[in-house]
Amino acid sequence: MDEPLVCCILPYHIPDYYQQAIECFDSQTYANKQLVAVDTSTMPRVHGLIRNNLIASTPKNCLIAHWDSDDWSCSTRLTEQVTHICGTQASIVGYRDMPFYDVRTHQVTLYKQTNQRYALGTSLMYWRSVWEQHPFIELAGDEDAKFEQDVGFDKVATQSSVDLIAAPRMVARIHPGNTSAKGGARYEKATPELAAAVLACLKPLNVAQSVSATR
Repeated sequence: MDEPLVCCILPYHIPDYYQQAIECFDSQTYANKQLVAVDTSTMPRVHGLIRNNLIASTPKNCLIAHWDSDDWSCSTRLTEQVTHICGTQASIVGYRDMPFYDVRTHQVTLYKQTNQRYALGTSLMYWRSVWEQHPFIELAGDEDAKFEQDVGFDKVATQSSVDLIAAPRMVARIHPGNTSAKGGARYEKATPELAAAVLACLKPLNVAQSVSATR
């Protein structure tokens, strides 16, 4: 069976993060991939509309992967998620937990979702045909959660992004330019082992300079 094309949609408004997202994309071991990016710095922050426009430009029958510019992905993310969505025959796959790195405090927290069928929006992968039936609601925030709800949580298959503590699959950033507020009961302090693993993943990206890029 041929590998399906994966189109990674990348909206960005911080140049430094854009370059880092490109590096993560280039490092992916999955070969049949395409990046679809747009500079949103002069656009209204209607994220559902931006996602719809990006996906509309992709070929039919492809897989869509969210590739948010301020998040880090391990080199095997696409390979693992393609295997997962094809193996489970789910409509959507993604991670139900994720470490977050705060660029201002340098603290690492772990987000955990009580709904085991809910995947974080930044980690989603799904078939374009699913989006065709359930396009994103044109909102400034929470469009990912409403997308999953519209498709049906019974059609979402999730994984943990920190099963292998030595190599987290994804790391999200907390910074002044986040599209939604971070923090709350679902965030807990990361273990020293996880915090060290996260910092090791981000070290090549020179995260210290990323603080000034968001101001």
